[in-house]
Amino acid sequence: MLQKIKMYLLSFSALILFIAPLALAIGMAHAQSPGASGNLNPGGFAGCGSSLTFDNKSGNCIKDNSGSISNVIKAGINLFSIVVGAIAVIMVIYGGFRYVTSSGKDDNVKGAKSTIMYALIGLVIIALAQILVRFVLTKSTSAASGS
Repeated sequence: MLQKIKMYLLSFSALILFIAPLALAIGMAHAQSPGASGNLNPGGFAGCGSSLTFDNKSGNCIKDNSGSISNVIKAGINLFSIVVGAIAVIMVIYGGFRYVTSSGKDDNVKGAKSTIMYALIGLVIIALAQILVRFVLTKSTSAASGS
């Protein structure tokens, strides 16, 4: 039973690793398609250039950054973090299941506790990686724009 669960988790994570780039590419293509932002001015009407979009709320032209490299990196990191975070939560649940079914055997209890601990450490690392990447992207894009 334990081998089956491990095989399913490994298969699921491998599937996600292969699907994630495809989903990211589809998301990028959608973000770059005209009118994807939901604005009434997808083609640059009313004096807005091709890289500018009409803002319905303010009535002004704003820069459309939907295809910029920083947004692509943010989307990729967010997708990766969601997948890894979901796997970490599944591993916490799995470790809890192992802990409950350990029957008080020292080896099983130690293994379950280490599974839970490593999954929680993984969640902390994911959160810190998100913070670091967002900080670097903010600083690099503000330096590139001259602000």
